[in-house]
Formats: sequence, C-alpha cells, structure tokens
Amino acid sequence: MRKMLLIGCLVAFAIALGFYQEQLKISINYILENAPRISGFYGMNEEQKHQAIEAQRFTAPFDYYHSHETLRWLYKLNELQLLRLKWAVTFVSLLVFFVINASLLRLLEGNSRVLTRLALIYIVFTALAFAIYALGKLMSMPDQTYAISRRITGALQSLVPVMIVWPFLRLSKQNNT
Repeated sequence: MRKMLLIGCLVAFAIALGFYQEQLKISINYILENAPRISGFYGMNEEQKHQAIEAQRFTAPFDYYHSHETLRWLYKLNELQLLRLKWAVTFVSLLVFFVINASLLRLLEGNSRVLTRLALIYIVFTALAFAIYALGKLMSMPDQTYAISRRITGALQSLVPVMIVWPFLRLSKQNNT
C-alpha cells in the first residue's frame, strides 16, 4: 500500500511539474519571440513589458502558445537571462525527470539494476537531441532541427521513458521464463 502511494505521489508530482515546466518554457519562448517586434522592449519596466506583449497577442483559443498569459515574473529578466533560463530549465528538467523515472522504475522493479539502462537512454537521446540541434545550426536550418530536438528532449522530460522501459522489462522477463 505504501509503495502504491509513493508511486501515485511521484506520478502526480511529475504531471504537475511537467505542466509547470511547459508553461515556463512556452512563456520564455513567447517573450523571446515577440520582444524583437517591440521597440525598446528590454528597456521597459515589468508592467510596460507585460502590456506591450499583451497588446500584440492575437486571439487563438485553440493554440496554447497564444491563448495563455505569460508568467509575469519573467518580465524582470533581460534577453540574455531569458536565454540562459531556457537552457537551465531544459537541463534541470532532464535531471529531475531522470530521477523521477529512475525512482518509479526502482519501485516498480524492486531493484536498481535497471537504472543503468535508463541512464544510457537519457545520455544517448540527450546527445542525439543536441547533435540534431547543432547540425541544424551548422546547416542554417535551426527552426526545423530545433523542433526535432525539442520533441526528443520533451519526451525525456516526462514519464515517457518509464512508460517504455517498464513494459519492455516486463516483456523481457516473460520471454526469459
């Protein structure tokens, strides 16, 4: 019973964290994308920045990127700080979700031997995502490769790894018996 409660708490925490980190990244990207269109944006105070961004927002209730309000505390930051925060959120989210997925796998499997596989998955796919992104920069296709890279890192910043690894482990055990 205690084990199931812990699993439930980890899953709930991961879901809540996933929603918040996604909102944070979307808010950062929204500001970074729209700020260059607003003359003197980074010289404005927080309230002016907020009003300027909101003034050019268009109504698109079907599109989360345009239909939500940005996190207000981000208006305190300048462009360089926003860019650094975007990368920091990515790296911290990868690490936190690795710990969550590792904890869930350990609870579900009852041992820590599976953690090596999970770590290898994270290392390989993170390296792949950044290689794709870097290749896109070199080939002057950053938007296209960013989208691919974002999908890969996005999957790692969720419960997808445990949803793939755990059934794989269960099926492997069944086939070995």
